[in-house]
Amino acid sequence: QKGELEARISSFSSDIEVAGSKIEELASAIATAERDVKDATLVREKEAADFASSEKELMETIDALGRAVGILEKEMSKNPAAFAQMDTSNFAGVVQGISS
Repeated sequence: QKGELEARISSFSSDIEVAGSKIEELASAIATAERDVKDATLVREKEAADFASSEKELMETIDALGRAVGILEKEMSKNPAAFAQMDTSNFAGVVQGISS
């Protein structure tokens, strides 16, 4: 019976070593996954900031285009025929007024 118990103890010791090795592997995998998540989070935060900046710029552009359309509609309503024959030398002033 003593030999049988010693064999079981040896088997359990071996199982403990295998489990300890597996725990170390899993701990390493978890640490790697946590680093990957942290890196991905940083990338996503940067992408979100870039998107917000681009969106703001595009919204400002859309607003400027809306103002330009309003100015053009107002000018065309004054004299639609004359608009096609408009003096383009003063166009810089119109563009400057739209962009401000």
